Amino acid sequence: MNKFKLILIGLVSLISLNTYAVPIVGTFDMGGGAYLSDATGHTINDASLAVAINFRPNNFRVLAADGDFTALVGNIGNIQNLAFASFTGPMANFWTIGGYSFDLTSVTQITSNDPSAFLVLNGTGIIRALNFDNTPASWHFSSDITGNGGFSWSAKSATSIPEPGILALLSIGLIGLGLRKKIKY
Repeated sequence: MNKFKLILIGLVSLISLNTYAVPIVGTFDMGGGAYLSDATGHTINDASLAVAINFRPNNFRVLAADGDFTALVGNIGNIQNLAFASFTGPMANFWTIGGYSFDLTSVTQITSNDPSAFLVLNGTGIIRALNFDNTPASWHFSSDITGNGGFSWSAKSATSIPEPGILALLSIGLIGLGLRKKIKY
């Protein structure tokens, strides 16, 4: 029986040393002032001529959230201005809020139903936060020419990862049963 206890203690120690992926999961909607600008940097009223977005005053408010972002509702974050027509990426810390930050890696302009009145962009990147793995994510922006920008963001893990505690307990139980039966006979 002492061998059984030593093996079991060794297995628990080994499993507890392993690290498990903890992706960021959830979505949130953000809103704020967003003004379109042309190649000279001037604010314009024709979205089809826009090459950049100026977020004034470089912050946004979280309007709705779920998953890991639930506690962010109502909080204010910071966002950088974005030159999307000449985007070369990546853009570190494109936005930050409550310990989360997003590095923008790509931007695609989407044609809207009324390209002179609405600008629509999609982007991808990496969300980072303490105690989480870097997680691939997407960003969506839409704004009309009045400066009332609406932007949303979502983070979804690429793969579904089982709970580490459940896997560890199941593994230890099965190994323990096998060893106990082997030692008994």
